[in-house]
Amino acid sequence: METWSRLKRVIVSKIFIRKSKKTSLLLRTLLGINKKISFLDIGAGNRYLTILLNFDGCANVSMVDPHKNLYWSYENLKKQLIYKDLITPYNVGIGKKTTKKTLYIGKKSTGSTFVDIFKVSKKKKIKLDMDYFSISEETVKVFKVSDLLIKYKLKKPEIVKIDVEGLELDVLDSVLDVSKPFLIQIESNINSNLYSNTFNQIHKKLVSLNYYLVTFHPLYNYPEYSSVNKKLINDYYDYPRIRSKIMMADSIYILKKKNTLREIIMLIGYGFLTEAFQIFDKIEKKIEIKNRKKLKIFFKEHIPKTIFKNL
Repeated sequence: METWSRLKRVIVSKIFIRKSKKTSLLLRTLLGINKKISFLDIGAGNRYLTILLNFDGCANVSMVDPHKNLYWSYENLKKQLIYKDLITPYNVGIGKKTTKKTLYIGKKSTGSTFVDIFKVSKKKKIKLDMDYFSISEETVKVFKVSDLLIKYKLKKPEIVKIDVEGLELDVLDSVLDVSKPFLIQIESNINSNLYSNTFNQIHKKLVSLNYYLVTFHPLYNYPEYSSVNKKLINDYYDYPRIRSKIMMADSIYILKKKNTLREIIMLIGYGFLTEAFQIFDKIEKKIEIKNRKKLKIFFKEHIPKTIFKNL
């Protein structure tokens, strides 16, 4: 079963990579000579964000992570891209202020964090999984987002992804101090034994700033029940055999903004075709004829006609 799951993941990945070539070509055409989209990927180590393939050639991507595996992600992403020079790695952390901090480096890179997990686990009387968490410590440079933008002459981000193992609220505040990105993807904690609940605070903050939650992907507690949970979510939610609590969630928020072609481009890149079409439907006549035709063809190919009859 596990072998089949891995094989299925490889197949899905290859199909996405192939389709991303067409998507990125469309987005580059629509963007034209306009300035590139500014994409800030915070917590870019361990593996690259596959959605970046859709933005090949139309986004300046800053990959930020204090862990050295950032360069592994960076090199693997470059192999899939045509416009490799638009991707830049920054081997630093992000926080509320520019300083130096201790990074607790895990045996598995996803277990690396700026949170003093030994102090927290002792206080909460939690036994740490030392096959996952810290095996060493390293002092690293941490930038406030505003200082990072100034030092490296970066544009204010229009899209931000945050995956920082427990400090997501601090990092989000640092981002919002300088920018209100159109789209924010953020991993937050809900029922983590180790990290405090950040989902509620993040959701409340973003909603108050005119963002809305467009999608939500839960991560469950007990991995041995993961196959059961998938059935519960997809098929048998009303007839549960067993449930496990949500530990974390990967959420994507969109800013209610101006309805522009640029927003359509970002939404298509992130796979939100319904939302992209809704904007297109409002501003169709304002879009250049050749781009209007390309978008109509794209939407007809990717969106069911039963939903959008006027296509």
